[in-house]
Amino acid sequence: FYLTGDVQRLLGSEPADLENFRRVMEDLENHCLESVQEQGDLRIYSLEREDGRRWIRLKLLEDEEKIIGTLSDITQEIQEKRKIEYERDHDLMTSLLNRRAFYNWLGQLFQCPEKLGVAALIMLDLDNLKYINDTYGHAAGDAYLRRMAHLLMREEPVRRGLSFRIGGDEFVTLFEGEEEETLLRELEVFHMAGAQAEVNGEPVTFAYGVASYDPALDKGSLHNTLSRADALMYRFKK
Repeated sequence: FYLTGDVQRLLGSEPADLENFRRVMEDLENHCLESVQEQGDLRIYSLEREDGRRWIRLKLLEDEEKIIGTLSDITQEIQEKRKIEYERDHDLMTSLLNRRAFYNWLGQLFQCPEKLGVAALIMLDLDNLKYINDTYGHAAGDAYLRRMAHLLMREEPVRRGLSFRIGGDEFVTLFEGEEEETLLRELEVFHMAGAQAEVNGEPVTFAYGVASYDPALDKGSLHNTLSRADALMYRFKK
């Protein structure tokens, strides 16, 4: 039984003997995020420390006579990976999920379409973004987009769903387990909330369309549900 000096720093404790070390390792298993049987036993742990959350990787190599384990602090690697994933899947202007993330979500939902149940989409399109940009400048236009995102994250019913910015002035909110009739009633209130939210004295106004997933109409694709919501939204604009 031998430990190098960095083990105390990585584990947050210094096992005095083999029995104590086993107890520390058993407790560590409660924090295991991932276990991979590849070229030995590779595990990743998430641990809360005084200086913040740390991620530790443990690799075990075993033969008939001994077990050799190496611990590595991979916190920076995990944080950089999460930052890349966040920037890949989020619209940095509004902090909402982006178009790529939206279509990934649709793909995941339809891996088991028979389990989808009740689903609905709201398609929203800001009315006056070009006017705001042309009249007050692009900084005001950016503020207008962020104000819309704020409404989507805070107001009923849309805060119960998952919202995405899928284009310049286009947004989608995806719901599971929500009925279309209920959403339509609440959206009238949400539409009024936008009219009361102002940027440079201009109300945040938008058109919207709502469609529920219908297996017969949509033929197993939420893309078709989105097309129906989009058509209803443009009918609203007129």
